[in-house]
Amino acid sequence: MSTDMSRPRAVLSDDEAGFIAEQAVQIGVGCIVTLGSWRGDVAAALARGLAQRTHPLQDGLVCVDPQPFLQGHGLPGEIAGESLAGSEGAASVRLLNLDSRHAARGFPHRVGLLSVDGCATPEDGRRDIRSWLPLLTPGAKVLFRDDSHAEGAAAAMLRDLTAGGQLRHVSTVGRVSLLEDPARRFQDAGSPVFASNEAAFRSAAQQHGYEPQYAFDRMSYGSFISRRYKILYVETPKAACTSLKNLIAKLEGIDFEPLRRKPYYMETKINMFVHQRLYVNIPTLFEIEQEEFEGLSRPNSDWFRFAVTRNPFSRLFSFYVNKLLLKEPGDLPIYNMFGNVDSTEALAADFSRFVSHLSEDFQTLSRWEFHLAQQCDLLLPELIAYDEIFKIESLDRLSQALSKRTGIPDLSIPHSNRAIIEGWRSFYNDESIRIVKNLYAKDFDRFGYSLDLHDAGDGRPAARQAGPVDFKMINEIRQRNELIKYLYTMII
Repeated sequence: MSTDMSRPRAVLSDDEAGFIAEQAVQIGVGCIVTLGSWRGDVAAALARGLAQRTHPLQDGLVCVDPQPFLQGHGLPGEIAGESLAGSEGAASVRLLNLDSRHAARGFPHRVGLLSVDGCATPEDGRRDIRSWLPLLTPGAKVLFRDDSHAEGAAAAMLRDLTAGGQLRHVSTVGRVSLLEDPARRFQDAGSPVFASNEAAFRSAAQQHGYEPQYAFDRMSYGSFISRRYKILYVETPKAACTSLKNLIAKLEGIDFEPLRRKPYYMETKINMFVHQRLYVNIPTLFEIEQEEFEGLSRPNSDWFRFAVTRNPFSRLFSFYVNKLLLKEPGDLPIYNMFGNVDSTEALAADFSRFVSHLSEDFQTLSRWEFHLAQQCDLLLPELIAYDEIFKIESLDRLSQALSKRTGIPDLSIPHSNRAIIEGWRSFYNDESIRIVKNLYAKDFDRFGYSLDLHDAGDGRPAARQAGPVDFKMINEIRQRNELIKYLYTMII
């Protein structure tokens, strides 16, 4: 940020300071970043707002302000200017001692509220805000304090920022203007309606024997609402979830632009950016109106509530191939421990070792990697009143149900991630079959899957032999994925 330290700054009025603090109270997700206000009254007002929140903001307030006389970066509450010293919430404030545009390039968090405390020139202000736009969460707010001495300069800058539609002007109090990203059009996490929905859900989860925090976290990410067609979809990783999330977005007419924002998950295909939940303008179970939430929760609801499951044998092998064999970017040690093979025989042995390793610490691995979790734990079927839980092995039935629901004839579900290895059953042996039956016993029972590995599920015997494995193609994908992971280390 380029600021002119020689110019005196006008002190915030009580109305301006209260308006700024109110935005810090209301922010739903993401941290707060203020540019050029480490020692200023804007930072103090934001800190006061943080102190008034019902729930703490995980990443607090970060002041991006180059300070030539300091070495390194200030820690929470360690260094404060006159306006901030002793302020409520000062312990939540950190200094990032970098120029604004350099700080944005490597900033590790999503930004729910961006505050710009004046600028030397309108062009500086435009550049600063634009450099942070890719980091904003959908529905994020932008505060701008007019500190310009040039008549009309701030107004011209605001017109320029709102002209493209990515930001829109909401209101102005004194010299402080509030802009917002108009992407989200439903309840924010800090709203009373969201809080009421959450409280009702937590209570119901406890009554049905689920841990309330886990159930809330699961539905905060895994539930997808189509308000247009009154549909609730709850995802199951490795069960057509990429295809179905993209389909829900299409049904809602959402203009999903995956390359518009800086990613926070390491995806290797553009259509998989739909998993960046904060950037997908589809409400969760908690972000709809209270009347909708209550209607959706009733057993005899006019909503269509569905999920999709997959044969546990097939689902686990799919995880091994797509994540471990193909070297998808991942942080768990298993991503490096397994999949380092280049022949069919070695692949079969490595998969067996992976299954054995999974059995040794299943609780921990399935907690950190949802692709490995039991589908019963992901879908919460005793809590969510599903109209039907479909099987990926018979997606035609789901296509027909969605076509009937939406009135769209011949609605089809695209196959986003096709299998690259056929005949997965041949890679199981007696021991790995025994382990999977034991680990996923609840899924086999609850969702009606046969414990016979060679039962195709429709009364016909399944093919037992694997087709040829194209390791040349696999190695090409591995190299691409390893390059993608390396590039992600520079942007995430």
